[in-house]
Amino acid sequence: MIAEGNDDPRRPTALVAGGGPAGALAAKVLSDRGFRVVLREAYPYPSEEDDKVEKSKAYVISLIHRGQRALRRCGVDPLLDLDAVVVSEAVVRHNSKTGKARVLKLDSGKCPVVARRRALAASVLRAAERSGAEVRCGWSLQSVDFEKKEATFEERGGSGEEIVRYDLLVGADGVRSRTRTLLSNHLNENGETFGVKTVDDTMEYQVAILPRTWKEILVPERANAPPLDKCPPGSVHAWADKGEGSTALGWPVRDSNDVPADKFLVALIFPGGSHIAQRLVATHSLCCIPRIASMICDQTIDACNLSRAVAITNMVGGERRQCIVLHRLSFLHTLLIAHSRLGEMKQSGFGGYTQALSALFSDWTVESRLDVARLLAEEDNVPSTGGVCVWPQALSHPESGTVLVGDAGHGMWPSLGQGCNAALESVSVLADAIEAVTGSVSSGAGCRGVDFSASSGGEIAKAIAIEYNGLRQEDAMAAVDLTFNGIGGTKVRGAPHSPVMFKVQIALFMLLNKVTAGLVPMPAMFRIMKGDSARYSTLKSAMKVEKYVTYGTVIGLVGGALGLALGLFK
Repeated sequence: MIAEGNDDPRRPTALVAGGGPAGALAAKVLSDRGFRVVLREAYPYPSEEDDKVEKSKAYVISLIHRGQRALRRCGVDPLLDLDAVVVSEAVVRHNSKTGKARVLKLDSGKCPVVARRRALAASVLRAAERSGAEVRCGWSLQSVDFEKKEATFEERGGSGEEIVRYDLLVGADGVRSRTRTLLSNHLNENGETFGVKTVDDTMEYQVAILPRTWKEILVPERANAPPLDKCPPGSVHAWADKGEGSTALGWPVRDSNDVPADKFLVALIFPGGSHIAQRLVATHSLCCIPRIASMICDQTIDACNLSRAVAITNMVGGERRQCIVLHRLSFLHTLLIAHSRLGEMKQSGFGGYTQALSALFSDWTVESRLDVARLLAEEDNVPSTGGVCVWPQALSHPESGTVLVGDAGHGMWPSLGQGCNAALESVSVLADAIEAVTGSVSSGAGCRGVDFSASSGGEIAKAIAIEYNGLRQEDAMAAVDLTFNGIGGTKVRGAPHSPVMFKVQIALFMLLNKVTAGLVPMPAMFRIMKGDSARYSTLKSAMKVEKYVTYGTVIGLVGGALGLALGLFK
């Protein structure tokens, strides 16, 4: 079947590959701005996904001010148009050793909006359909002819095939983007360079949803005593076990806006496998699989275990080198999980979880700990890694009319909670690019002088791709850099303590912020997590300044102390 794509020759056709929150929002943005939009998503429609699929995606999404602003820019109200959202008015930090809690109230008007990913994607997809986008789920991208601008999709189960013709191709199909891979392969085969650097997260996550509120999970003497007795019901909760290097986050969730937040989603976060295995995933370079296997677990790998390996050409600094890349569900990932803390707990089953959770959730009732252990031990509830940091050479390829949004263009670890927020912001930037190039159908030419009605679809797509990359590339890469460095940098990812100098940097600028009554801003890392509206590139520069000031201050103090000591000896 061939989708010709355009019932009006004056309307260019945009194909959106991927129906997650970013892809769905891109479809709405394009439809609202005069495009004929075709969206295809590999998974079933989000509201039809079973629990197993949602567990594999493994999270709720916290929309901070940045993400909420992007949604409103694109015509979606986070509170009115999204289903099953919970407003988080406070963050509660639980001390696993003492059982005490500290409540941090959030600024009114900047409270995060929490939604289950499935509900968020379904809400935005419905908004895209109302705007006129043609949405079909259960169709996976197989190939793209970038010269003819034709994409081939296969229906789930292999029961059908469809060819979609387009003018503008929007890749929104996640960190393992098929669109990005096909584009990179096409350009590299034709003598062009389109490099993509990726680094997998080695932290591991596992999720369980308890059918009760957080007050019902905690022991009564804690839940009903200050400060929790007056804590808002939508609060986000955090627990940490420094001995294990583990963390747990909990969010109240609900199934729809018509019912209260009567469920509690818990995400366990544990360090990944051995140091050797972490380095292998980070570099993606596997030259001698059997030797590496023996380094990790002293066993030989049969050749059939490499059946999911894919040989690619990795472009690094202009130099081509052949690598073997194993994707998340590959043998290497299975090996990592099996030799990690969560993997050990999974292999031990129910008993393995109860022992670990008793230390982490010391203020929970015994019944709640046993219930969450049972949910985590279920066969289909498998630990997963946090994601992939993605640095592509560009966010678009104008000649082929291709743009990358969301995780397809700038995937990132969940370290700072920016993934979905940055993805939605990229779509709002795409809206800026479209308006800058084309204006609207009624107004004719945009500020770049491209007449929507007189220009061909290919000319419009090329201009939009150029504009979008110019507006977003630097900022998007800064966002990935910030997330990659995380809280204290990648060298201590999963360790119980951050570097001393990083702690000094945070403390110094928190002190300066207090002493100057806000004249000196809060540390950039905190501003990012609070949803500061500043550009990511600006926040990245601020972090560099903070680092240099901190080192200068420490060196000055040490030098002064040494000078004073020498003076006293004289």
